[in-house]
Amino acid sequence: FVLSLQNEDGSFSYKGMEETVTQVTSRAVVALSLTEQSRQVKAAVKSGVEYLENTVKTTDDLKDLSKAIIALNTAGVYATDVNGNDLVKALILRQNSDGSFAQSTKDEGNKDDTATALLALASRYRFEKGETSLYDMSDVEIEAGGNTDSGDNTGEEPAAKPDTGNVPK
Repeated sequence: FVLSLQNEDGSFSYKGMEETVTQVTSRAVVALSLTEQSRQVKAAVKSGVEYLENTVKTTDDLKDLSKAIIALNTAGVYATDVNGNDLVKALILRQNSDGSFAQSTKDEGNKDDTATALLALASRYRFEKGETSLYDMSDVEIEAGGNTDSGDNTGEEPAAKPDTGNVPK
């Protein structure tokens, strides 16, 4: 199905899409990069990567930039030199002093942009360390029994919450 969405220029799109062509192309490149690599899939990924390399600019929308970095890294391409542009540096320059990310440092950061940017930076980190891609974390070891931690990283059980009287009886 995904292959049928590819256009002649290498981009991917579909009727009624709410995301930009760059975002849809990035998602398609990631999805196809993680599947069995038939000749047809390899050609589609290569064409999608070429589209991203030729169209993504350092001035693009933060989400376009972030998703393109993830797609390029997943496909095995450094996002630090895309036709002479360092997409990662352009992304980092959009980080505000409070750690959040926004379209520009003059804008207030928000959770969605920050989460998307952090995923892109995690993708870059994993790629440069030679680890599996962001969405293929098969190299991460999980202990049997799962995590029983309270989530606060202290290793202690959380304190019992007081009864506020709002619990149905």
